[in-house]
Amino acid sequence: MAQNVELIQTIVWLIFLGLVFVNFLFPDLQIRLQLIQFLSKIETIRSSIRKIKKRCEEEVKKTIVKKDKIDREKLSEFIKNMMEYHIIHPVSLDPSGIVEKIEHVLNISETDIKKRALLFYKDYDKRDNFVTSIVAMGEIHKIDKFITHYIELIKKTKSVPLAFQLSTLMPLLQEISKSLYSISISSINNLPIGDSIGPLIALNLIKESKAKTIEILKKEECVLLKGKLNNKKIYILKARGFGSRVGRIGRAIEYTIKKYKIKNLITIDAAQKLEGEKSGAIAEGVGVAIGGIGIDSVFVENIALKNKVNLYSLLIKMSILEALGPLNKTIYNSAKDVIEKIKLKIKNTEGSFLIVGVGNTCGIGNIAKDLKESEKKIKKSFKEFEKLRKLTFS
Repeated sequence: MAQNVELIQTIVWLIFLGLVFVNFLFPDLQIRLQLIQFLSKIETIRSSIRKIKKRCEEEVKKTIVKKDKIDREKLSEFIKNMMEYHIIHPVSLDPSGIVEKIEHVLNISETDIKKRALLFYKDYDKRDNFVTSIVAMGEIHKIDKFITHYIELIKKTKSVPLAFQLSTLMPLLQEISKSLYSISISSINNLPIGDSIGPLIALNLIKESKAKTIEILKKEECVLLKGKLNNKKIYILKARGFGSRVGRIGRAIEYTIKKYKIKNLITIDAAQKLEGEKSGAIAEGVGVAIGGIGIDSVFVENIALKNKVNLYSLLIKMSILEALGPLNKTIYNSAKDVIEKIKLKIKNTEGSFLIVGVGNTCGIGNIAKDLKESEKKIKKSFKEFEKLRKLTFS
């Protein structure tokens, strides 16, 4: 027994001496092993993201060629060019007028891409579905390029901290890529997404209030309707459907408040939930609920301050995959509760109301009779969301 203990001690001692010797001969061995470990994880997930990108491109091409009889070679060339499309934001060293400058550049970009898309589609809705799909595909491509750049930089510099930082980001980048794949496929098939919940609630209110179209804001790509709810005059604003677009909603709200002397504004939008929060949870509050980089919110806040408009907001919580993926039942079912909260607010508050369904109006119509067609598309979205949940790219 004592001999066995001595033997074990000797073996352990020899292993220890061996490790010390190896560490002496190869002082950077530990760093190399860590780099190999981190790079292995990074490259595995990058491979998954590249599969997402490839599948997205193949499905979009297949759908377009089959449904709309578009030349595959011309389409492939267009997609290839759009993958490298960029927007250079204005210099912000002098902050004066920066909001208008950013708006100007973004508007030019949007107009330019849509003009390019006219090569394939003359139809207003189909063109915008196509543009959203291609732009989302381009974002996946940029994520792939970003990862590749840092992989090469890590290999060149052998930087363990950089490898560690990128490895922790990779699962999030994979989730974002899957979400972009979802919106690309949903848009090309004109199916409502999670972010369409705002326009969907607006459409339900249009039906319930028997609202009629009073203006089509072509420049802002929005529709404005007027109806009655709880015996009070209400205005309803949303991006123009059925195509995939969000409209220039900030400018549209600004115009409506000025022209129709609005006293109360309710904005309804999707909001990214925190981990642990339930999907479809509703949050009431004040302020302007418009996502994006804040350009639209600035215009609304300025005109609201000038005209003493009360700002109310309703947020529907969801994950990024739920927001950009096909509309699911959990998010859809939250619409009824939001409508009840809007009714209560109108009942208990004096003055005229403007209710804005903020978000992508893909698959969501503009007038009461469009609701039936939108509901058909929503049922398809439910099925597509279940497929998406089971989809793997490993």
